[in-house]
Amino acid sequence: MPPMTASLVATHQAMEVLKILLGRGEPFRNKMLYLDLETGQPLIYKVK
Repeated sequence: MPPMTASLVATHQAMEVLKILLGRGEPFRNKMLYLDLETGQPLIYKVK
């Protein structure tokens, strides 16, 4: 699973950069993403 974890993080980071550069969608700011790789369920936490 470790190689898959790195690719998931890199893909998410690339998507966020594209959102900012293209001015589309809502950037993932002041939030933390927790992805349970066993169940595939994402959880999003707001941070201050």
